[in-house]
Amino acid sequence: MKRTIKLITYLNAVLVYLILFYSTSLFSKTFSETFNVNLGGLLTIQTDTDSINKQLTEDANLTTSDGSITAYLITDIQIDIDASTSGGRVKVTSK
Repeated sequence: MKRTIKLITYLNAVLVYLILFYSTSLFSKTFSETFNVNLGGLLTIQTDTDSINKQLTEDANLTTSDGSITAYLITDIQIDIDASTSGGRVKVTSK
C-alpha cells in the first residue's frame, strides 16, 4: 500500500513537471513569434526553454537557459546587447 502511494505521488509530480515545462516552452515559442517592441528603451527577453530570435533596433538584454539566441541587426547600427545562455549559442548577424 505504501509503495502504491509513493508511486502515485511520484507520477503526479512528474506529470505536473511535464505540464509546466510544456506550457513554458509553448509560451516562449508564441512570445518569440508574435512579440514586437518599439518603445525606444531597453528590451529585456528571458526564457527558460526555447530559443530567442529577434531583430534589434535598440539596446537589448536577452537571456535563455536552454536555447540559443540570434540577434539580427540592420546595417550600420550601434547598440548594446547583453546576451547569455547556458545551453545554446549566441549569434549576432546583419539582416
